[in-house]
Amino acid sequence: MNAIETRALSAGYKDRLVLKDIDIVIRKGKLTAIAGPNGSGKSTLLRTLIREKARNSGEISVLGKDIDSFSPRSLAQMIAFTPQAEQLDVDFTVEEFVALGRYPSSDVDNLDKVMEALSIAGIKELGARRISSLSGGEKQLSSIARAICQESEILLLDEPVSSLDPKHQKRILELLSDLVSRGKSVAAVLHSLDTILSYADDCILLKDGRVFSQGDAAEVLTEENLKSVFEIECTIAAVKGRKVVLF
Repeated sequence: MNAIETRALSAGYKDRLVLKDIDIVIRKGKLTAIAGPNGSGKSTLLRTLIREKARNSGEISVLGKDIDSFSPRSLAQMIAFTPQAEQLDVDFTVEEFVALGRYPSSDVDNLDKVMEALSIAGIKELGARRISSLSGGEKQLSSIARAICQESEILLLDEPVSSLDPKHQKRILELLSDLVSRGKSVAAVLHSLDTILSYADDCILLKDGRVFSQGDAAEVLTEENLKSVFEIECTIAAVKGRKVVLF
């Protein structure tokens, strides 16, 4: 059983179709990267997968069940989502913010789950801090901790490491890998091709609202595919046992 599958999925806006007949698979227990040029439909795809964006046509299944069979609350129990560039200037402590992830659950006030999420995200020491006082990387870790606190089986993240310094990028990527090792299914929009080759199991490569290629990350991110999708000449080389993309 896969975490999420789509069949002939199309979605967009009144004057423009963004996703066009997309068939994708997000495998259970894997880290899947979603990549592609700006405007290729990456964010629209994630928002359609959580029903925030209505689809024009097609089917979505979550853990083998039609997505339309889930109530909003039951879908939130299956999928947690962290949006791109989330505005976190609310006057909450980190603990209070992370506790918002408990809303789909029957034990909303379970403080142990909040502390566990903070611990898994590695930010237990930030619990009493105000969200508005945090750095960008700390805010992103807090958003992921809130998603962890939701205890959903699937995590979808829109650009979780964009605009962060290398230290916080590495910390978040290692956290996502750790969540997969704990049995979660994670899909994230990522721009860095080197990051995808280093951390992702699978990759869904989009171009012009369609799936150009998907599968094992190393097999999807080839020189030929990158030239076709991003219109760049590049070389993929091994450096210290890891594949990197050289422009």
